[in-house]
Amino acid sequence: MLFELETGRVLYSEQKKTVEMGKLMQVVGELFPQQNVPPVENLAFGSVKSGCWDGKYNSREEFSLL
Repeated sequence: MLFELETGRVLYSEQKKTVEMGKLMQVVGELFPQQNVPPVENLAFGSVKSGCWDGKYNSREEFSLL
């Protein structure tokens, strides 16, 4: 959600252009575990975003944005 709010785009939105809808979830399901995600170091709360994608947090209570 933080990525979408800041960038104005959905993660893997470019896949919609090249993959048929029936296979989109499968492709995304393969990309995410491979850590095939855009760089977020220069985005606000980049460490929180990457921590979520890396599975560092199990719940919202484990990190603070403030």
